[in-house]
Amino acid sequence: MSYVWFWTFWHWAREAFRDGLVLRGPLHGLAGHWDEWYRHVASEDDRSAIAAIGRSEHAQSALIDWISSAWTNEVESRDHAEVPRFVLAQLAHVPPFDRWYAFAPFRTGYGCATISAVVVAEQSQGEASDVRRLEAVLLPPDPDTSASRVVGDGFCAESTDLEAARQASIGTLKGRGLAILLALWLVGGRRGYSRITNTAVTVGWLAAVGLIVRLLWGPEPGASLEGIVAVLSGLVGALLLTQGTLLGRECWRTWRRGRRLAGRLVHGQVRLSMSGGLTVKGASAGLPFCLGMLLAAYRSEKDASSDAGLWRHVLELTDTAVARWAASGTVTPTGAVRPVLVDAKVRACSRHESISNLLLPWRHSHALKQVASPRSDASGRVPHGIEAAAVEPSVGFAADSDTLRIHRCGHVAHALMTLGGLWSWRQLGMNIVAVLVMATVGAAGPDLLAILRPPPAPAVVTPGSPSPYYLWVSIDAESPRHFRAVLESEFWSNRRVDFERYGGARGGVRAELALRRASHQVYDREDEGVVWIERRRRFLGREYVSGERVGRYHVSYLNSLGYE
Repeated sequence: MSYVWFWTFWHWAREAFRDGLVLRGPLHGLAGHWDEWYRHVASEDDRSAIAAIGRSEHAQSALIDWISSAWTNEVESRDHAEVPRFVLAQLAHVPPFDRWYAFAPFRTGYGCATISAVVVAEQSQGEASDVRRLEAVLLPPDPDTSASRVVGDGFCAESTDLEAARQASIGTLKGRGLAILLALWLVGGRRGYSRITNTAVTVGWLAAVGLIVRLLWGPEPGASLEGIVAVLSGLVGALLLTQGTLLGRECWRTWRRGRRLAGRLVHGQVRLSMSGGLTVKGASAGLPFCLGMLLAAYRSEKDASSDAGLWRHVLELTDTAVARWAASGTVTPTGAVRPVLVDAKVRACSRHESISNLLLPWRHSHALKQVASPRSDASGRVPHGIEAAAVEPSVGFAADSDTLRIHRCGHVAHALMTLGGLWSWRQLGMNIVAVLVMATVGAAGPDLLAILRPPPAPAVVTPGSPSPYYLWVSIDAESPRHFRAVLESEFWSNRRVDFERYGGARGGVRAELALRRASHQVYDREDEGVVWIERRRRFLGREYVSGERVGRYHVSYLNSLGYE
Protein backbone atom coordinates (compact mmCIF):
# COMPACT_ATOMS: atom_id res chain seq x y z
CA MET A 1 0.00 0.00 0.00
CA SER A 2 1.32 3.42 -0.93
CA TYR A 3 1.67 6.17 1.68
CA VAL A 4 2.70 8.94 -0.67
CA TRP A 5 0.24 11.27 1.03
CA PHE A 6 2.20 11.04 4.31
CA TRP A 7 5.43 11.92 2.53
CA THR A 8 3.60 14.82 0.92
CA PHE A 9 2.51 16.06 4.33
CA TRP A 10 6.01 15.68 5.77
CA HIS A 11 7.60 17.58 2.88
CA TRP A 12 5.00 20.34 3.29
CA ALA A 13 5.70 20.61 7.04
CA ARG A 14 9.44 20.93 6.47
CA GLU A 15 9.08 23.53 3.76
CA ALA A 16 6.50 25.47 5.76
CA PHE A 17 8.85 25.68 8.72
CA ARG A 18 11.74 26.69 6.50
CA ASP A 19 9.63 29.48 4.97
CA GLY A 20 8.38 30.65 8.35
CA LEU A 21 4.76 29.66 7.76
CA VAL A 22 4.70 27.54 10.94
CA LEU A 23 6.48 28.28 14.20
CA ARG A 24 7.48 24.81 15.35
CA GLY A 25 9.71 22.18 13.77
CA PRO A 26 8.19 19.42 11.62
CA LEU A 27 8.50 16.76 14.31
CA HIS A 28 7.92 18.82 17.46
CA GLY A 29 4.73 20.41 16.14
CA LEU A 30 3.51 17.35 14.26
CA ALA A 31 -0.09 17.37 15.48
CA GLY A 32 -0.69 21.03 14.64
CA HIS A 33 1.04 20.69 11.27
CA TRP A 34 -1.07 17.67 10.35
CA ASP A 35 -4.28 19.44 11.33
CA GLU A 36 -3.32 22.41 9.18
CA TRP A 37 -2.32 20.27 6.19
CA TYR A 38 -5.32 17.94 6.40
CA ARG A 39 -7.84 20.75 6.62
CA HIS A 40 -6.44 23.22 4.12
CA VAL A 41 -3.70 21.72 1.96
CA ALA A 42 -4.46 18.03 1.33
CA SER A 43 -5.81 17.20 -2.14
CA GLU A 44 -8.91 15.14 -2.81
CA ASP A 45 -6.76 12.16 -3.83
CA ASP A 46 -4.89 12.39 -0.54
CA ARG A 47 -8.13 12.52 1.42
CA SER A 48 -9.53 9.55 -0.52
CA ALA A 49 -6.39 7.49 0.18
CA ILE A 50 -6.58 8.34 3.88
CA ALA A 51 -10.28 7.52 4.04
CA ALA A 52 -9.68 4.17 2.36
CA ILE A 53 -7.19 3.21 5.07
CA GLY A 54 -9.59 4.28 7.80
CA ARG A 55 -12.28 1.83 6.66
CA SER A 56 -10.16 -1.19 7.57
CA GLU A 57 -8.63 -1.90 10.96
CA HIS A 58 -6.04 -4.07 9.25
CA ALA A 59 -5.04 -1.16 7.01
CA GLN A 60 -4.84 1.13 10.04
CA SER A 61 -2.47 -1.31 11.77
CA ALA A 62 -0.39 -1.54 8.59
CA LEU A 63 -0.04 2.26 8.60
CA ILE A 64 1.08 2.20 12.24
CA ASP A 65 3.70 -0.45 11.44
CA TRP A 66 4.94 1.56 8.48
CA ILE A 67 5.30 4.74 10.53
CA SER A 68 7.05 2.84 13.34
CA SER A 69 9.60 1.17 11.08
CA ALA A 70 10.03 2.34 7.51
CA TRP A 71 9.17 6.03 7.85
CA THR A 72 11.04 6.77 11.07
CA ASN A 73 14.13 5.02 9.67
CA GLU A 74 14.18 7.48 6.77
CA VAL A 75 13.82 10.77 8.63
CA GLU A 76 16.45 12.53 10.73
CA SER A 77 14.98 11.07 13.95
CA ARG A 78 15.95 7.47 13.18
CA ASP A 79 18.49 7.36 16.06
CA HIS A 80 15.80 8.09 18.68
CA ALA A 81 13.96 4.94 19.67
CA GLU A 82 10.97 6.72 21.24
CA VAL A 83 10.15 8.96 18.26
CA PRO A 84 7.71 6.48 16.60
CA ARG A 85 5.61 6.29 19.74
CA PHE A 86 5.65 10.09 20.05
CA VAL A 87 4.54 10.54 16.43
CA LEU A 88 1.69 8.07 16.80
CA ALA A 89 0.59 9.68 20.08
CA GLN A 90 0.49 13.08 18.36
CA LEU A 91 -1.52 11.79 15.41
CA ALA A 92 -3.94 9.85 17.62
CA HIS A 93 -5.54 13.11 18.83
CA VAL A 94 -6.17 14.79 15.45
CA PRO A 95 -8.70 13.95 12.69
CA PRO A 96 -9.20 11.48 11.19
CA PHE A 97 -6.95 9.34 13.38
CA ASP A 98 -8.81 10.32 16.55
CA ARG A 99 -11.67 8.08 15.36
CA TRP A 100 -9.58 5.13 14.22
CA TYR A 101 -9.71 2.08 16.47
CA ALA A 102 -6.09 1.04 15.88
CA PHE A 103 -4.86 4.36 17.29
CA ALA A 104 -6.73 3.93 20.59
CA PRO A 105 -3.67 2.62 22.57
CA PHE A 106 -1.73 5.76 21.62
CA ARG A 107 -4.27 8.19 23.01
CA THR A 108 -3.33 7.41 26.60
CA GLY A 109 0.16 8.87 26.29
CA TYR A 110 3.59 8.36 24.83
CA GLY A 111 3.97 4.89 26.29
CA CYS A 112 7.16 6.04 28.04
CA ALA A 113 6.11 5.84 31.69
CA THR A 114 8.60 6.91 34.35
CA ILE A 115 8.53 7.35 38.11
CA SER A 116 5.20 8.80 39.23
CA ALA A 117 5.18 12.29 40.70
CA VAL A 118 3.32 13.06 43.91
CA VAL A 119 1.72 16.48 43.41
CA VAL A 120 -0.87 17.26 46.05
CA ALA A 121 -3.83 19.24 44.74
CA GLU A 122 -5.00 22.35 46.54
CA GLN A 123 -6.99 21.59 49.71
CA SER A 124 -6.13 17.88 49.40
CA GLN A 125 -5.02 15.98 52.48
CA GLY A 126 -3.36 13.27 50.43
CA GLU A 127 -5.52 11.21 48.10
CA ALA A 128 -4.66 8.47 45.62
CA SER A 129 -5.43 10.89 42.78
CA ASP A 130 -2.49 13.05 43.89
CA VAL A 131 -0.11 10.40 42.55
CA ARG A 132 0.35 11.63 38.97
CA ARG A 133 1.42 9.33 36.16
CA LEU A 134 4.48 10.89 34.54
CA GLU A 135 5.80 10.16 31.06
CA ALA A 136 8.99 11.42 29.45
CA VAL A 137 10.32 11.19 25.93
CA LEU A 138 13.51 12.63 24.46
CA LEU A 139 13.19 14.07 20.96
CA PRO A 140 15.86 15.23 18.49
CA PRO A 141 16.88 18.90 18.62
CA ASP A 142 14.14 21.33 17.71
CA PRO A 143 15.09 23.38 14.61
CA ASP A 144 13.55 26.34 16.38
CA THR A 145 16.52 27.59 18.42
CA SER A 146 14.23 29.60 20.70
CA ALA A 147 12.27 26.52 21.77
CA SER A 148 12.59 25.33 25.34
CA ARG A 149 14.72 22.27 26.08
CA VAL A 150 12.02 20.90 28.40
CA VAL A 151 8.34 21.04 27.47
CA GLY A 152 5.51 20.08 29.80
CA ASP A 153 2.44 18.46 28.24
CA GLY A 154 -0.75 18.49 30.28
CA PHE A 155 0.62 20.65 33.08
CA CYS A 156 2.35 23.97 33.72
CA ALA A 157 5.50 24.42 35.77
CA GLU A 158 8.13 27.06 36.29
CA SER A 159 10.79 26.90 33.59
CA THR A 160 13.50 27.33 36.24
CA ASP A 161 12.32 24.18 38.04
CA LEU A 162 12.32 22.16 34.84
CA GLU A 163 15.74 23.50 33.86
CA ALA A 164 17.14 22.63 37.31
CA ALA A 165 15.95 19.04 36.86
CA ARG A 166 17.51 18.95 33.38
CA GLN A 167 20.86 20.25 34.64
CA ALA A 168 20.80 17.69 37.45
CA SER A 169 20.20 14.93 34.88
CA ILE A 170 23.11 16.09 32.72
CA GLY A 171 25.39 16.30 35.76
CA THR A 172 24.40 12.79 36.82
CA LEU A 173 25.33 11.48 33.39
CA LYS A 174 28.73 13.09 33.01
CA GLY A 175 29.63 15.40 35.89
CA ARG A 176 29.85 15.40 39.65
CA GLY A 177 26.70 13.33 39.95
CA LEU A 178 28.30 10.55 37.93
CA ALA A 179 31.32 10.57 40.26
CA ILE A 180 28.96 10.24 43.26
CA LEU A 181 27.07 7.40 41.56
CA LEU A 182 30.27 5.49 40.83
CA ALA A 183 31.56 6.08 44.36
CA LEU A 184 28.33 4.77 45.91
CA TRP A 185 28.40 1.76 43.63
CA LEU A 186 32.03 0.98 44.41
CA VAL A 187 31.38 1.20 48.14
CA GLY A 188 28.18 -0.82 48.45
CA GLY A 189 26.71 -1.56 45.04
CA ARG A 190 25.81 -4.97 43.70
CA ARG A 191 28.26 -6.14 41.05
CA GLY A 192 27.19 -7.36 37.65
CA TYR A 193 29.65 -10.25 37.60
CA SER A 194 28.74 -13.73 36.51
CA ARG A 195 27.98 -16.20 39.28
CA ILE A 196 31.29 -17.99 38.77
CA THR A 197 33.31 -14.77 38.93
CA ASN A 198 31.42 -13.49 41.96
CA THR A 199 31.92 -16.78 43.80
CA ALA A 200 35.61 -16.90 42.90
CA VAL A 201 36.22 -13.35 44.13
CA THR A 202 34.34 -13.98 47.38
CA VAL A 203 36.20 -17.21 48.06
CA GLY A 204 39.48 -15.49 47.23
CA TRP A 205 39.03 -12.70 49.79
CA LEU A 206 37.87 -15.14 52.45
CA ALA A 207 40.89 -17.34 51.74
CA ALA A 208 43.15 -14.32 52.15
CA VAL A 209 41.52 -13.63 55.53
CA GLY A 210 42.18 -17.24 56.53
CA LEU A 211 45.86 -16.99 55.58
CA ILE A 212 46.28 -13.76 57.55
CA VAL A 213 44.67 -15.34 60.60
CA ARG A 214 46.99 -18.35 60.16
CA LEU A 215 50.05 -16.10 60.06
CA LEU A 216 49.01 -13.99 63.05
CA TRP A 217 47.59 -16.56 65.46
CA GLY A 218 48.18 -20.00 63.99
CA PRO A 219 50.84 -22.52 64.99
CA GLU A 220 54.46 -21.96 64.10
CA PRO A 221 54.64 -22.40 60.30
CA GLY A 222 58.27 -23.48 60.18
CA ALA A 223 59.49 -24.30 56.69
CA SER A 224 56.04 -23.65 55.20
CA LEU A 225 56.20 -19.93 56.03
CA GLU A 226 57.57 -18.97 52.62
CA GLY A 227 54.84 -20.95 50.88
CA ILE A 228 52.04 -19.37 52.93
CA VAL A 229 53.40 -15.87 52.33
CA ALA A 230 53.79 -16.54 48.60
CA VAL A 231 50.19 -17.79 48.33
CA LEU A 232 48.88 -14.79 50.29
CA SER A 233 50.81 -12.27 48.19
CA GLY A 234 49.86 -13.91 44.90
CA LEU A 235 46.22 -14.26 45.90
CA VAL A 236 45.84 -10.62 46.96
CA GLY A 237 47.65 -9.47 43.81
CA ALA A 238 45.41 -11.59 41.58
CA LEU A 239 42.26 -10.32 43.32
CA LEU A 240 43.37 -6.70 42.96
CA LEU A 241 44.17 -7.20 39.30
CA THR A 242 40.90 -9.00 38.58
CA GLN A 243 38.64 -6.63 40.44
CA GLY A 244 40.55 -3.59 39.25
CA THR A 245 40.11 -4.70 35.65
CA LEU A 246 36.41 -5.50 36.05
CA LEU A 247 35.56 -2.36 38.00
CA GLY A 248 37.66 -0.18 35.74
CA ARG A 249 35.94 -1.54 32.65
CA GLU A 250 32.51 -0.98 34.19
CA CYS A 251 33.38 2.59 35.20
CA TRP A 252 34.78 3.29 31.73
CA ARG A 253 31.64 1.99 30.05
CA THR A 254 29.45 3.99 32.42
CA TRP A 255 31.41 7.19 31.80
CA ARG A 256 31.45 6.73 28.03
CA ARG A 257 27.74 5.94 27.81
CA GLY A 258 26.90 8.73 30.22
CA ARG A 259 28.66 11.32 28.09
CA ARG A 260 26.76 10.15 25.03
CA LEU A 261 23.42 10.29 26.83
CA ALA A 262 24.27 13.69 28.30
CA GLY A 263 24.93 14.96 24.79
CA ARG A 264 21.43 13.89 23.79
CA LEU A 265 19.95 15.76 26.73
CA VAL A 266 22.03 18.87 26.02
CA HIS A 267 20.95 19.12 22.39
CA GLY A 268 17.56 17.36 22.40
CA GLN A 269 14.17 18.32 23.72
CA VAL A 270 12.47 16.50 26.59
CA ARG A 271 8.69 16.17 26.61
CA LEU A 272 7.21 15.58 30.06
CA SER A 273 3.58 14.55 30.22
CA MET A 274 1.58 14.49 33.45
CA SER A 275 -2.13 13.99 33.91
CA GLY A 276 -4.37 16.38 35.77
CA GLY A 277 -3.88 19.65 33.91
CA LEU A 278 -2.26 21.18 36.99
CA THR A 279 -0.24 24.29 37.48
CA VAL A 280 2.62 22.98 39.58
CA LYS A 281 3.65 25.47 42.24
CA GLY A 282 6.97 24.84 43.90
CA ALA A 283 9.79 22.52 42.92
CA SER A 284 8.79 19.39 44.88
CA ALA A 285 8.35 17.42 41.64
CA GLY A 286 11.97 18.02 40.64
CA LEU A 287 13.13 14.53 41.62
CA PRO A 288 10.60 12.60 39.47
CA PHE A 289 11.21 15.06 36.62
CA CYS A 290 14.96 14.42 36.82
CA LEU A 291 14.56 10.64 37.00
CA GLY A 292 12.13 10.79 34.08
CA MET A 293 14.65 12.68 31.96
CA LEU A 294 17.33 10.11 32.74
CA LEU A 295 15.01 7.27 31.78
CA ALA A 296 14.02 9.11 28.58
CA ALA A 297 17.67 9.64 27.63
CA TYR A 298 18.49 5.97 28.16
CA ARG A 299 15.44 4.75 26.25
CA SER A 300 16.16 7.09 23.34
CA GLU A 301 19.09 4.95 22.18
CA LYS A 302 18.28 1.84 20.21
CA ASP A 303 21.51 0.01 21.08
CA ALA A 304 21.21 0.35 24.87
CA SER A 305 22.56 -3.03 25.89
CA SER A 306 26.10 -4.38 26.08
CA ASP A 307 28.19 -1.25 26.66
CA ALA A 308 25.69 0.55 28.90
CA GLY A 309 27.74 0.04 32.06
CA LEU A 310 25.91 0.88 35.26
CA TRP A 311 23.07 2.53 33.36
CA ARG A 312 21.84 -0.89 32.31
CA HIS A 313 21.14 -1.73 35.96
CA VAL A 314 19.69 1.57 37.16
CA LEU A 315 17.70 2.71 34.12
CA GLU A 316 16.69 -0.44 32.27
CA LEU A 317 13.41 -0.88 34.14
CA THR A 318 10.27 -2.61 32.99
CA ASP A 319 6.95 -0.79 32.87
CA THR A 320 5.69 -2.97 35.72
CA ALA A 321 8.61 -2.01 37.95
CA VAL A 322 8.34 1.69 37.12
CA ALA A 323 4.60 1.69 37.90
CA ARG A 324 5.32 0.79 41.52
CA TRP A 325 7.55 3.79 42.21
CA ALA A 326 6.74 7.38 43.10
CA ALA A 327 9.03 10.22 44.13
CA SER A 328 8.95 13.70 45.57
CA GLY A 329 11.74 16.14 46.29
CA THR A 330 13.31 19.38 45.19
CA VAL A 331 16.38 18.92 42.99
CA THR A 332 19.15 21.48 42.65
CA PRO A 333 21.17 21.82 39.41
CA THR A 334 24.00 19.91 41.12
CA GLY A 335 21.74 16.91 41.78
CA ALA A 336 21.20 17.39 45.53
CA VAL A 337 17.72 16.48 46.78
CA ARG A 338 16.23 19.01 49.20
CA PRO A 339 13.50 18.37 51.81
CA VAL A 340 9.83 18.91 51.08
CA LEU A 341 6.61 18.53 53.04
CA VAL A 342 5.87 14.82 52.95
CA ASP A 343 2.95 14.01 55.22
CA ALA A 344 0.20 14.38 52.61
CA LYS A 345 2.37 12.74 49.95
CA VAL A 346 3.04 9.67 52.06
CA ARG A 347 -0.68 9.44 52.77
CA ALA A 348 -1.48 9.73 49.04
CA CYS A 349 0.93 6.95 48.10
CA SER A 350 -0.31 4.70 50.89
CA ARG A 351 -3.81 4.99 49.43
CA HIS A 352 -2.71 4.27 45.87
CA GLU A 353 -3.15 0.65 44.85
CA SER A 354 -0.10 0.44 42.55
CA ILE A 355 2.55 2.38 44.47
CA SER A 356 4.67 0.28 46.81
CA ASN A 357 7.89 2.36 46.90
CA LEU A 358 8.32 6.07 47.55
CA LEU A 359 11.52 8.09 47.16
CA LEU A 360 11.80 11.04 49.55
CA PRO A 361 14.60 13.41 50.62
CA TRP A 362 16.47 13.02 53.89
CA ARG A 363 14.72 14.57 56.87
CA HIS A 364 15.25 14.71 60.61
CA SER A 365 14.15 11.61 62.51
CA HIS A 366 11.64 13.33 64.78
CA ALA A 367 9.80 14.71 61.76
CA LEU A 368 9.79 11.34 60.06
CA LYS A 369 8.22 9.64 63.05
CA GLN A 370 5.33 12.01 62.88
CA VAL A 371 4.84 11.31 59.17
CA ALA A 372 5.12 7.57 59.48
CA SER A 373 2.68 7.17 62.34
CA PRO A 374 0.42 4.15 61.78
CA ARG A 375 -2.79 5.13 60.10
CA SER A 376 -4.68 2.97 57.70
CA ASP A 377 -7.17 3.92 55.03
CA ALA A 378 -10.13 2.13 53.53
CA SER A 379 -7.86 -0.30 51.73
CA GLY A 380 -6.08 -1.22 54.96
CA ARG A 381 -2.65 -0.21 53.65
CA VAL A 382 -0.36 1.25 56.31
CA PRO A 383 2.69 3.36 55.47
CA HIS A 384 5.87 1.58 56.45
CA GLY A 385 8.13 3.41 58.91
CA ILE A 386 10.60 5.65 57.14
CA GLU A 387 13.41 4.94 59.57
CA ALA A 388 13.00 1.23 59.05
CA ALA A 389 13.22 1.77 55.31
CA ALA A 390 16.45 3.65 55.78
CA VAL A 391 17.98 0.72 57.65
CA GLU A 392 16.84 -1.75 55.02
CA PRO A 393 17.97 -0.36 51.64
CA SER A 394 16.90 -3.28 49.49
CA VAL A 395 14.09 -2.74 47.02
CA GLY A 396 11.09 -5.02 46.84
CA PHE A 397 8.87 -5.36 43.80
CA ALA A 398 6.39 -7.86 45.25
CA ALA A 399 2.98 -7.20 43.76
CA ASP A 400 1.13 -8.56 46.75
CA SER A 401 2.80 -6.30 49.28
CA ASP A 402 0.39 -4.03 51.17
CA THR A 403 3.15 -1.94 52.75
CA LEU A 404 4.46 1.34 51.41
CA ARG A 405 8.24 1.26 51.60
CA ILE A 406 9.80 4.70 51.90
CA HIS A 407 13.37 5.20 50.72
CA ARG A 408 15.34 8.29 51.58
CA CYS A 409 17.98 9.86 49.36
CA GLY A 410 20.17 12.93 49.46
CA HIS A 411 21.24 12.97 45.82
CA VAL A 412 19.93 11.86 42.44
CA ALA A 413 22.74 9.29 42.30
CA HIS A 414 21.55 7.85 45.62
CA ALA A 415 18.01 7.66 44.23
CA LEU A 416 19.27 5.78 41.15
CA MET A 417 21.06 3.25 43.33
CA THR A 418 17.84 2.62 45.25
CA LEU A 419 15.70 2.58 42.12
CA GLY A 420 17.92 0.00 40.45
CA GLY A 421 18.09 -2.17 43.58
CA LEU A 422 21.88 -1.97 43.60
CA TRP A 423 22.38 -1.62 47.35
CA SER A 424 23.89 -4.82 48.74
CA TRP A 425 24.83 -5.41 52.36
CA ARG A 426 26.71 -8.51 51.29
CA GLN A 427 28.82 -6.53 48.84
CA LEU A 428 29.44 -3.82 51.43
CA GLY A 429 30.67 -6.47 53.84
CA MET A 430 32.96 -7.99 51.22
CA ASN A 431 34.34 -4.54 50.40
CA ILE A 432 35.14 -3.99 54.07
CA VAL A 433 36.87 -7.36 54.16
CA ALA A 434 38.84 -6.51 51.02
CA VAL A 435 39.93 -3.13 52.44
CA LEU A 436 41.05 -4.74 55.70
CA VAL A 437 42.99 -7.42 53.82
CA MET A 438 44.70 -4.85 51.60
CA ALA A 439 45.52 -2.64 54.60
CA THR A 440 46.97 -5.62 56.46
CA VAL A 441 49.04 -6.80 53.52
CA GLY A 442 50.19 -3.24 52.82
CA ALA A 443 51.27 -2.69 56.44
CA ALA A 444 53.09 -6.03 56.42
CA GLY A 445 54.64 -5.43 53.00
CA PRO A 446 58.26 -5.09 54.20
CA ASP A 447 57.92 -8.22 56.35
CA LEU A 448 56.42 -10.23 53.46
CA LEU A 449 59.12 -9.04 51.07
CA ALA A 450 61.85 -9.95 53.55
CA ILE A 451 60.44 -13.47 53.79
CA LEU A 452 60.08 -13.97 50.04
CA ARG A 453 63.28 -12.14 49.06
CA PRO A 454 65.57 -12.15 52.09
CA PRO A 455 68.05 -9.26 52.22
CA PRO A 456 71.68 -10.13 51.50
CA ALA A 457 73.88 -11.25 54.35
CA PRO A 458 75.53 -8.24 56.02
CA ALA A 459 79.20 -7.90 56.80
CA VAL A 460 80.56 -6.82 60.18
CA VAL A 461 82.19 -3.39 60.08
CA THR A 462 83.63 -0.88 62.47
CA PRO A 463 83.18 0.65 64.95
CA GLY A 464 83.65 -1.84 67.73
CA SER A 465 82.89 -1.28 71.40
CA PRO A 466 85.25 1.03 73.29
CA SER A 467 84.17 -0.60 76.56
CA PRO A 468 85.28 -4.04 77.75
CA TYR A 469 81.82 -4.55 79.26
CA TYR A 470 80.01 -4.41 75.89
CA LEU A 471 80.46 -6.21 72.64
CA TRP A 472 79.40 -4.22 69.58
CA VAL A 473 78.38 -5.98 66.38
CA SER A 474 78.14 -3.34 63.64
CA ILE A 475 76.84 -4.37 60.22
CA ASP A 476 76.43 -2.67 56.85
CA ALA A 477 72.70 -3.47 56.44
CA GLU A 478 70.17 -0.87 55.31
CA SER A 479 67.37 -2.17 57.53
CA PRO A 480 68.36 -3.44 60.98
CA ARG A 481 64.97 -4.97 61.75
CA HIS A 482 65.59 -8.03 59.59
CA PHE A 483 68.62 -9.32 61.55
CA ARG A 484 69.56 -10.35 65.09
CA ALA A 485 72.89 -11.04 66.83
CA VAL A 486 73.21 -14.24 68.89
CA LEU A 487 76.11 -14.76 71.31
CA GLU A 488 77.07 -18.37 72.06
CA SER A 489 79.95 -18.77 74.54
CA GLU A 490 81.15 -21.04 77.33
CA PHE A 491 82.57 -18.02 79.18
CA TRP A 492 79.93 -15.34 78.69
CA SER A 493 76.18 -15.69 79.22
CA ASN A 494 74.42 -16.47 75.96
CA ARG A 495 72.00 -13.85 74.67
CA ARG A 496 70.10 -12.54 71.63
CA VAL A 497 70.09 -8.82 70.79
CA ASP A 498 68.29 -7.00 67.99
CA PHE A 499 70.11 -4.61 65.69
CA GLU A 500 69.25 -0.94 65.95
CA ARG A 501 70.29 2.25 64.22
CA TYR A 502 72.38 4.70 66.23
CA GLY A 503 73.39 8.26 65.44
CA GLY A 504 76.31 10.43 66.36
CA ALA A 505 80.02 10.19 65.54
CA ARG A 506 80.08 6.45 66.18
CA GLY A 507 76.65 5.86 64.68
CA GLY A 508 75.53 3.04 62.46
CA VAL A 509 73.55 -0.19 62.58
CA ARG A 510 74.71 -2.39 65.45
CA ALA A 511 73.73 -4.71 68.25
CA GLU A 512 75.16 -3.96 71.69
CA LEU A 513 75.65 -7.10 73.74
CA ALA A 514 76.25 -6.59 77.46
CA LEU A 515 78.92 -9.06 78.60
CA ARG A 516 78.04 -11.07 81.70
CA ARG A 517 80.08 -14.02 82.90
CA ALA A 518 78.34 -17.37 82.91
CA SER A 519 77.65 -18.94 86.29
CA HIS A 520 79.42 -22.15 85.24
CA GLN A 521 82.46 -21.36 83.13
CA VAL A 522 84.07 -24.09 81.08
CA TYR A 523 86.86 -21.89 79.69
CA ASP A 524 88.75 -19.09 81.38
CA ARG A 525 89.47 -17.10 78.20
CA GLU A 526 87.47 -13.88 77.86
CA ASP A 527 87.59 -13.94 74.06
CA GLU A 528 86.02 -17.38 73.86
CA GLY A 529 82.69 -17.52 71.97
CA VAL A 530 80.99 -16.97 68.63
CA VAL A 531 78.50 -14.33 67.50
CA TRP A 532 75.99 -15.49 64.92
CA ILE A 533 73.98 -13.17 62.67
CA GLU A 534 70.62 -14.66 61.85
CA ARG A 535 67.67 -13.47 59.84
CA ARG A 536 64.44 -12.56 61.58
CA ARG A 537 61.07 -13.64 60.18
CA ARG A 538 58.15 -11.45 61.17
CA PHE A 539 54.58 -10.68 60.20
CA LEU A 540 53.28 -7.48 61.74
CA GLY A 541 53.57 -8.00 65.51
CA ARG A 542 54.36 -11.70 65.42
CA GLU A 543 57.91 -13.07 65.50
CA TYR A 544 58.54 -16.54 64.12
CA VAL A 545 61.33 -18.96 64.88
CA SER A 546 64.53 -17.42 63.60
CA GLY A 547 65.57 -18.19 60.07
CA GLU A 548 68.93 -19.17 58.69
CA ARG A 549 72.22 -17.92 60.13
CA VAL A 550 74.10 -15.83 57.60
CA GLY A 551 77.20 -14.76 59.55
CA ARG A 552 79.65 -16.18 62.11
CA TYR A 553 82.26 -14.11 63.94
CA HIS A 554 84.55 -14.91 66.87
CA VAL A 555 84.40 -12.71 69.92
CA SER A 556 88.12 -12.11 69.64
CA TYR A 557 87.68 -10.65 66.16
CA LEU A 558 84.85 -8.39 67.25
CA ASN A 559 86.87 -7.19 70.24
CA SER A 560 89.77 -6.35 67.97
CA LEU A 561 87.54 -3.98 65.97
CA GLY A 562 87.05 -1.89 69.07
CA TYR A 563 90.76 -1.44 69.61
CA GLU A 564 91.57 -0.08 66.16
